[in-house]
Amino acid sequence: MADYDYHGRLARLLWERQLTGPLTKANRMAAEPTATASTNLRQRYLRAEEFVIGLIGVALLRLSAADGLSAADRTRLADPLLQQLQEFMLQMDGRPFSDHGWEVLDARAGYGRWAASYDLASAALVAVEEPSVLTLLDNLPAGLVVDAACGTGRYAAHLAARGRDIVGVDIAAEMLAIAEARVPTGRFVVGDLCALPLATASVAGAVCGLALAHVSDLESVARELARVVRAGGRAVLSVPHPLVVALLDFKAAIPPSQADERRAYIRQHAHAVSDYLDAFVGAGWWELRRCVEPQISSTAAAALRPGFAEIMQIALVGLPAVLVLELERCPKAMV
Repeated sequence: MADYDYHGRLARLLWERQLTGPLTKANRMAAEPTATASTNLRQRYLRAEEFVIGLIGVALLRLSAADGLSAADRTRLADPLLQQLQEFMLQMDGRPFSDHGWEVLDARAGYGRWAASYDLASAALVAVEEPSVLTLLDNLPAGLVVDAACGTGRYAAHLAARGRDIVGVDIAAEMLAIAEARVPTGRFVVGDLCALPLATASVAGAVCGLALAHVSDLESVARELARVVRAGGRAVLSVPHPLVVALLDFKAAIPPSQADERRAYIRQHAHAVSDYLDAFVGAGWWELRRCVEPQISSTAAAALRPGFAEIMQIALVGLPAVLVLELERCPKAMV
């Protein structure tokens, strides 16, 4: 099971490294208006100032809507937030908002760059997501399991430790190199979620962790997983919850590995919960067995943004951070 304290420590290390890292000329300059197949520069990302102001606003809104709080308690909690907001706005008075420009990468280029530091950077979200997924993985039927978009192999390692036969597929060879070292008994191949390099009905189950938001055509993934998972098999899927993605402008942000490297994030799509359900259940290949929405705990809130821990507690605790689906492969034939 996930260790919240362990993941929290990792997240704090990353956050401190980002806060204390030098702001180089390369990071201060606006991005050049150029683009390639794997990268698109001069993209808009939530500015730090907007994040702080917005986070305080969310905290105030949640206080106003909270059940069981007296007027005195609301005032006691809201006054420090209002004071912080006023102080912040005074500090910003007369200064333009920063807009350094971020590099936007596709999944292949992004996860290739991110591979070495991914486990550290994703620790806070994984601490919320992992327990529910691990519980549902116990329901996978006997037989070969595909870890689709396996990344560094965290779920492949869990399943292999329980004696399961594993094949891991990922779009980034750099990620697979780490997974192979982590799970020497597994088989790992480069591949795309929309075109898995596996035979039809060749696996008993599938897991896909925190990857589907990078795919524009969800129905293609649903169809492809249905092709490789035999009838009666199961799939466990997790994605960052659409509410948190929208509320926090949540991105798969890659921390710079060196001082002069531009900040970057991996392109993703604003799918709604209904989009995931329509793609997988609506097409008739999958039947929903369970839907879980793990909430942001007090520990997780502090780990997600340690620099704003007190505000995060009020703004985010209790909101769903992740959407987890358990699906069963229906007998509907592929056409």
